[in-house]
Amino acid sequence: MQGRFAPRHRGVMHHDRERLALLTLALVPGVGPVAVRALRAHFGSAQAALAAAPSGWPSLSARAGLARLAAAVDALAGAREAERAERVGVRLIGDHEACFPDHWGAFPDLPPLLYVRGAWPEHVTTWPPRAVALVGSRRADAAACAFAFDLAAALARAGVVVVSGLAYGIDAAAHRGALSAGPGAAPTIAVLASGVDRPGPAGNVPLARALVRSGGALVGESALGSVPGKGDFPRRNRLVAALARSVVIVAAGASSGAHRTAGHAAAYGRDVFVVPARPWDDAYAGNVALLRDGAFPLCGLDGAVAALGFPDAAARDDGAVSGPAAAPPELRWLWDALTSVPTPLETLVERGGRGVGATLAALEGLVQQGLCAVDGARRYRRR
Repeated sequence: MQGRFAPRHRGVMHHDRERLALLTLALVPGVGPVAVRALRAHFGSAQAALAAAPSGWPSLSARAGLARLAAAVDALAGAREAERAERVGVRLIGDHEACFPDHWGAFPDLPPLLYVRGAWPEHVTTWPPRAVALVGSRRADAAACAFAFDLAAALARAGVVVVSGLAYGIDAAAHRGALSAGPGAAPTIAVLASGVDRPGPAGNVPLARALVRSGGALVGESALGSVPGKGDFPRRNRLVAALARSVVIVAAGASSGAHRTAGHAAAYGRDVFVVPARPWDDAYAGNVALLRDGAFPLCGLDGAVAALGFPDAAARDDGAVSGPAAAPPELRWLWDALTSVPTPLETLVERGGRGVGATLAALEGLVQQGLCAVDGARRYRRR
C-alpha cells in the first residue's frame, strides 16, 4: 500500500492485527498508555501481549498490577470496537503506522493509538509539527475570544493547523477563526475528552460538524460512545499540547485547564506563549503566573505566525511579538529541533537528523548569535 497513510512496515494484515491488539489492550479497564507500552515492550508486540493474556502474563509476576489486569482482557473487544468505528466513519491509527506522530515515542504517557473522525492532517505526523494549539478559559471575555479568532485565522491562512479542545470560549473561537480562513487554509483539529462520535458540549456540536466538513478532524483516545468524566479533561489537555509545535494561552485562571495544558507543553518540549493580561484580573491569573515562570509573551497579531515557529509563512513581523528570533536559513534544521525547554545534545542529534559534530558546530553558531542558551548540564534551549 502506497501513499501518505502507508504503514511503516510491510504487510497490511499484520498492521491490522497489531492495531486491533493495541485497541483491545487499550480497552481493558485500568490499562492506560503507560501499561500498554510496558506490555508491548515486554512481549515484543501488542499481538504477543494479547496472546499471552489467557495465561495471566506469568512473566510479569514482578509487576503484580499488570498481571492482575490480564484476567480483565476481552479478546474480542478490539474487533467489536473496530467494527463500530467503521460504521460511524471513525479511523483508528496506531503508532506503528506512518501517519502517527513520530515524535510521541519519547513520552510513555501519550496513547499509542488514536481515534480520528475526519481527515487526519500530515502536518502533525513529523517533528516539528506544523500546528499551534490555542487554549483558554470557557468564560473568556469577548476581546479575548476575538484575539483567539483572529490569531487562528492568520495561522490557518499561513498553512498552520490550529489545535484546540472544542470547549466554549477560547477553544470555540479558535476553531471558528481557523474555519473562517477559507479555501486553501490549513484545517483545524479538535481534541475531545469524549468518544469522537459524541462531541461536546452540545452547543458546539454544529461547530464539530463544520470542522469535519471543512477537512479538519475530531481526535481522541477514549472509546466510542464515551461520555467524559472529570478526569478525562486533563487527559485531553495533554493531547492538545502534544499535537502542536507551540501552545498559546490566550486567557487562563490560576487553576484552569489551559494553565495545566501549558504544563504538559513544557513537559513535552513545546514552546509556551502567553497573551499578556491585566495582573489585577483573577480571570487572567494563569497568564500572569506563566509569564512570571518564563513563558514567551505574545503581544500582538503582527508577526505572531513567525514568532510561533513558522517564519516561512506569509505573515508580517514588525516586532509586536516578543518571542524567539528566527535562525539563519542554514541553521533552520537545528532551530526547528530546539524549544524553550533545555534539551540534551543526543536528543537534538536525533531530532535534527545530523551527526554529533555537525549538531555541536551548529549549536555553537546559534549560541554565538545569541539565539541559543546552554546550561551547566550542557542542555540547549532557544533564547
